[in-house]
Amino acid sequence: MAYLYHNGRPHPAHPLWMALSNGLAAAGIRLPVHVFDKTAGLASSILDIRKLGNVLYLSTLTGLYYLDLNENEKPVFTQVEMIPHTCWSLVPFTDPRTGEKILLAATQQCIYEIKGPGHIRSLEEESLFGEHDRKYYQCFSMHRSIAHPGKFYVGLKTGLISLTRENGR
Repeated sequence: MAYLYHNGRPHPAHPLWMALSNGLAAAGIRLPVHVFDKTAGLASSILDIRKLGNVLYLSTLTGLYYLDLNENEKPVFTQVEMIPHTCWSLVPFTDPRTGEKILLAATQQCIYEIKGPGHIRSLEEESLFGEHDRKYYQCFSMHRSIAHPGKFYVGLKTGLISLTRENGR
């Protein structure tokens, strides 16, 4: 088991999510364990799990996925087309000005801002890394500062940088 996620509410509608090396399992109070693997759209190791609103997101070695329902109303994981490459970590953030909740995704290509399915954009065009070459965009880890909620530390292929989110950017 690589990672656990639970929102802290002891209720059958809020299961404990377990990232496995070849899928995902959900265990709820007085409910059976459900395993989500390649038959549910997952064929890779899960690296991080976060919820944004009512949508569960998974970062994996093969990209970013979100929990959806298929035509038979069965749960499946759908890959985010814009992020078909390794997504290392997901960091939740609430904009202090607007109260809007977003996820930031650190990937092998760049950082993405996620506001919901279909509302994803690359932050690459914002020149996050100043005058650095594109090869510096490979993000392997990202963490939000506890002391300064708008500040993020990003582990890159070439070292560590800090980014500050201000005025929605």
